[in-house]
Amino acid sequence: MGPRLVMYGDGMHSFYRIKGDRITQINRKMAHPGMPPIGFTINVDDSAITQDGKFLTTRYTVYYYSPQDGKLTNVESFTDTHRRVATSDLPATRRIISYENGGVTVKSLTFENHKML
Repeated sequence: MGPRLVMYGDGMHSFYRIKGDRITQINRKMAHPGMPPIGFTINVDDSAITQDGKFLTTRYTVYYYSPQDGKLTNVESFTDTHRRVATSDLPATRRIISYENGGVTVKSLTFENHKML
């Protein structure tokens, strides 16, 4: 996944993994008043290179866990496609596969009629 880069002072105890010139992993912990704290890791599984020569994430997986015991509580896998409009790459589709409490769900979103404002 690459070397670890720690971010201090962001309030979420973030650290990243960098390989080459792209982010391959993001790790964070969050706490909200009245809710149990949650940690999550985002693994960037795949990306495309835009016409501008920049990386655009196309597939990533989020692992949610309890920071107290490290127990995995949920997993979501995202697959995105994009549509080029003028000089921007806009979302075209998103598929989300989720696992939580022993069940798997699949959701699909399609974005249409793209135009720049």
